[in-house]
Amino acid sequence: MKKRLLENIFFYFSGFFIVSIFLIIAFIIASINLDKSVRKEAGLELESGTDRLEDMEDRIRMLNNVIIQDTTFNTLVYTDGTSAASVTAIKNLNSLYRNLSIIANDVSYIFTLFDSSDIFISSSDTTFDFTDYYTKFMSAQYNGNEISSAQELRQMLLSSYRQGLTHLKLDYITYVSSTGLIMEENPLIILHSSSSLSSDPLFLSVFVITEEDLVNILLDGYLSDISYLCITDGRNQITLLDTFPDDFDASSYISFSKYSNYLGYTITLAVPRTYFISQLMTIVWILFTIILGAIISGIVFAVYYALKQYKGMSGILSVFDSREEGAKKLKGDFADIQQRILALKKEGESYKAESDELERQNQAIHFQNILIQGIRTDEDLDFISHVVSFACHGYFIAVIRVINGNENWSPSRLYDILQGSIFSNGITIHSGADDEIFILPTGGSDSCRDEIILQLEKLFQEEEHFILHAGISQISREAEDMPRLYEEAERAVISLYTYERESTYMFYEEEQRTSLLEIFNTETLSRLRNVLLSSQKSTAVAMIEDLFHRAEAFPLEAEERKNEIFYSLYNVYQSVFLALHIDSISIEKPLSSAPVSQMKQIFTDAAFRLCEITESNRKSHNEELRNRILSQIEDNYQDPGLSAYVISRKAGISEKYLTSFFREQMGTSFSMFLLTTRLMKAKTLLEKTDYSNEKIAAMTGFGSLNTFYRNFSKYFGLTPKAYKEDISKDQKNDQQNISL
Repeated sequence: MKKRLLENIFFYFSGFFIVSIFLIIAFIIASINLDKSVRKEAGLELESGTDRLEDMEDRIRMLNNVIIQDTTFNTLVYTDGTSAASVTAIKNLNSLYRNLSIIANDVSYIFTLFDSSDIFISSSDTTFDFTDYYTKFMSAQYNGNEISSAQELRQMLLSSYRQGLTHLKLDYITYVSSTGLIMEENPLIILHSSSSLSSDPLFLSVFVITEEDLVNILLDGYLSDISYLCITDGRNQITLLDTFPDDFDASSYISFSKYSNYLGYTITLAVPRTYFISQLMTIVWILFTIILGAIISGIVFAVYYALKQYKGMSGILSVFDSREEGAKKLKGDFADIQQRILALKKEGESYKAESDELERQNQAIHFQNILIQGIRTDEDLDFISHVVSFACHGYFIAVIRVINGNENWSPSRLYDILQGSIFSNGITIHSGADDEIFILPTGGSDSCRDEIILQLEKLFQEEEHFILHAGISQISREAEDMPRLYEEAERAVISLYTYERESTYMFYEEEQRTSLLEIFNTETLSRLRNVLLSSQKSTAVAMIEDLFHRAEAFPLEAEERKNEIFYSLYNVYQSVFLALHIDSISIEKPLSSAPVSQMKQIFTDAAFRLCEITESNRKSHNEELRNRILSQIEDNYQDPGLSAYVISRKAGISEKYLTSFFREQMGTSFSMFLLTTRLMKAKTLLEKTDYSNEKIAAMTGFGSLNTFYRNFSKYFGLTPKAYKEDISKDQKNDQQNISL
């Protein structure tokens, strides 16, 4: 036996050794797959950047079409009086170019040169001719050679375009923008005209794209800061972008290449190997820890089990070694076992009764789960069809709830009361200490409502020491409708919450219901998300309190739809957590019995903590600039012509910087913030004044009554007139309550 015991121990260790080998193999395979996954992610980023580059080309073609289709532009190009073009026409075209560069976003400068004229149109505010402009403001270098004059730059660009070169890389270019003189190093310029490459163009539109914008188009996120890019025009054999350093070490990088059939470009991306290692190490260490823990646990278990078996076997062998003492010991052990068997035999009947009762309770729990969670399998449907055999002849569900009772009331008392009434003819499901669920037959007749009312009133009179509320569902002949009928009965009994001092009943009726979720609409939730992203603590808390204050007008529906309300707000917070990479805040769902006010407290506390974190993580803390911009909006929102460009000029910054700074600080775009400001001002005027809608629209900068109506209705869910009427009704009700 000792020999066989040692063999068993050997097999234990052998089994765990084999399992450990498989775990190590799984670890190696998982590491390889993780490395492939990270490499695939970098390749997908390059492919996505190529798609964005092709989209940029399409946008530039669209902008060029806008230019050549402009009436003023055509007058300058195709009439005899081009040399005597008016300053007003050129200013209008300059304004058009400036708007186009804003729309394009990734185009920093646009200008047009004419083959036979010195007229100069650009996205700057100048009205000089090109020779004067180049002498005073512009300079450029191409292939290491300085371009000394406007004529030389014009001829170089026109010559390149005639040779089929529509994309060129300059060493640098300087020009004038709304923020002053700007110098861009290594920009890409894209040439367009209305004519084909085979003929001499009358004009040439030049689109300047900075190297930084080109990199950001191709790479979005962390890779743009650590990687190198190269774009080669395969058709013309020229390099359009090259961020590789002179001392580039290819062994320290992993290269990815993508060819664009649409553009004819080959795009090469070099990502440091350290990036892949940093992405893998955390997961690899987690896998290694799990596998090591499993191996150690297996070895400890094997040793413990083997020693335990060895100890037990040794005890048995020692008994057989001392035969007389062993025989006595075994005899005493068997006598003890015999006494235990006799005791269990005597208690058998009581154990069987307890087992039968437990089975009945399990059936009741199963039935209750089906009512609450719905029929999910064919077995569930067969179960309720078997238990409720009268379902096919017609049935309904009643929920009876004890609201108040005397001091002698006990959980079983409700069941005893109801068994002596009409409800004794059906099936009873124990649902807790203060209510019962009854499934009752209709007797084949749909007109049983009067009988139910009669029996309920009789029950209320006989049991005057109890306050009972009854909710009765509609009638059905389909067993699968049982969960729906239970929900109807629950809704009916919940709707009686205002009758706390009298016994009463309610039949469920289908009716047109105002949707509480209209308050939690997509636009409001989106604005709340932006407010949380921009760490506007007071605004976020005010929005949450306003949402729940408006929900108080629908107490029954709010109670029924607590889950929908919770998850609509929960999803907003989770999206903010993901966007800001915050994992230190979690939101736990409150208990089903908790009031809606507790939900409000949960989201208010989460808003406080979230805003503190977003405030500390904010990139820019230029509070003075932020307050100056907000002050300008507050002082000028009544102006219908107010725009980001106007505010940027007043604040002394570029419009592009204002747009990005505003979104980072406030979590929303400038236009959406301005619209929200005007709407909230209009809402205040509707509440506190008797001004007409036309006057309010003019005072809040909407410009026209139609624009005011459309935006107000979309944001608040009702027209200004309807909102005004609701305010008047509330004021009248308040006055009546005060007089009472």
